[in-house]
Amino acid sequence: QIKSINKPMYLVGLGAQSDLEYNFDFLKNINPTIKKLLKKIYDTGGAISVRGEFTGKVLEKLGFYDYEITGCPSIYINGRNFQLNQNIVDKNEFKVALNGHADIDLYPN
Repeated sequence: QIKSINKPMYLVGLGAQSDLEYNFDFLKNINPTIKKLLKKIYDTGGAISVRGEFTGKVLEKLGFYDYEITGCPSIYINGRNFQLNQNIVDKNEFKVALNGHADIDLYPN
C-alpha cells in the first residue's frame, strides 16, 4: 500500500523509451498509481534519478521536476575497477539488437 510508506524512497536509473521522434503519446496510458508512487517518493524526502534527458522530460510532463540525470546505473557496477574497453572493432562486427534479436545487417551490400 503506497499510502503506508513513510521512509524515504529512492528510484535509481528510471528509464523511458520512445520512438525516434521522441513521441510522448504513451503518457496518456500511464496508470494513475505510477503518479501516486512518484509523488510518494518525493513526499517521503526521497529522490529520483533517471537514465537520460528523455526520461526527465517524461517526468516533467507528468508534473515532476526534481530529478537528477545519472545515466545508466550498470556503468557503475565495477566502481573504481571500471575499465573502458577501447579496442578497435571492425564495423562489420556491429549488429542492431532489438528485443534480443541481432539479425539486422547495419551495412547491407
